Amino acid sequence: MRTRASKASMDKRVKKCESTDWLISIPLELLHHILSFIDMKELIQMSVLSKNWRYMWKSLPTINISQEFWKGDEYEYPGSAFQYFVDKVLVGRDDSSDIYKFSLIVCEDFEEEEFPPIMFDGYINVVRISNVQEIHLGAIPEIFVSTLISLAEQVKVLKLVSISFHSDEEEFNVNSSTLESLSLEECCVDLEGIIIHAPKLRYLVIDNNDNDACKIEIHAPNLTLLHLRGYMYGEYSMGDLSLLVDAHIDTLNVCKEKRGLVRRLNTLLKGLVHAQTLTISAHAFQPVVEFEKA
Repeated sequence: MRTRASKASMDKRVKKCESTDWLISIPLELLHHILSFIDMKELIQMSVLSKNWRYMWKSLPTINISQEFWKGDEYEYPGSAFQYFVDKVLVGRDDSSDIYKFSLIVCEDFEEEEFPPIMFDGYINVVRISNVQEIHLGAIPEIFVSTLISLAEQVKVLKLVSISFHSDEEEFNVNSSTLESLSLEECCVDLEGIIIHAPKLRYLVIDNNDNDACKIEIHAPNLTLLHLRGYMYGEYSMGDLSLLVDAHIDTLNVCKEKRGLVRRLNTLLKGLVHAQTLTISAHAFQPVVEFEKA
C-alpha cells in the first residue's frame, strides 16, 4: 500500500512538472507574440502558471492596459485602483527593456478632473524613454496637444480613439520622419488646423467628430491608404500623393452653403487624382447633386 501510494504521489509530481515544462519550452519570441494580445491585468494573474513567468511582465515589449478589466460588481470603474495599477506597471518595469507597443484604453465615463492631462503626460513620458514604437490611446478625457505631437514625431504607429485634445497648441502640427501609420478616430480636436508632414507615412485614417471643422493639410509622398470619415473639414490642402493606392471618402455635410462644400470637395478630389482606387460615399457627393439642381 505504501509503495502504491508513493507511486501515485510521484505520478502527480511528474504530471505537474510536465504541465509547466511545456510552458517553459515555448520559444521566447513566440511567447511574446502570444502575450501581446493579453491585457496586463490578466497577464500578471497568469504569472502563477510558471516560476519563469513570475516577473516576465516587467520586460515584455507590449503593454496592453484597458479599464474594461476593472469593472466592479455594479459595472462601476474603480478609478483609483486602475490608476494605481497603471503606475505600478510602468514604475515596476525593467528599465533595460524597451517597450515596442503601449496601449491604454480608459472608460469614457470619466471626467477630466479624475484623469487630468498631467497624469497621462507622466505615463507617456515613461514609455517614450523606453523607445516605444507603437501607441494606442482610447477614450482618454484630455491630453496635451504638445504631448501628442511629440509622440507622433517619435513613434511609427499612433492610433488615437475618442481623445479630447487639450488646446495648449493652436494646431496639431506634426513634422515626423518616423511616422508610418496615423489614426485619429472620433477625437474632439477643437483646433485651428491639422497639419501633417510625414515622408514615411503610408496609412492615414481620420474620422472627424467635430462639425465646427478646422483646416487640414497632408504632406505624405509615400501615402498608400487614406480614409477620411465624419464631418467635412473647413479647408483641404494636399501635397504630392502620387503613390496613393486606396482613397475612401465618407464625409458628412452640415453646412447650408452648398457652393463652399462643392469647392472643398473639388479641392479634396484634385489632391486624390493619383489614387488607384477612389471610393466616395453617396452623402459625401450629395452637395454636388444639390448644387447642380439649384
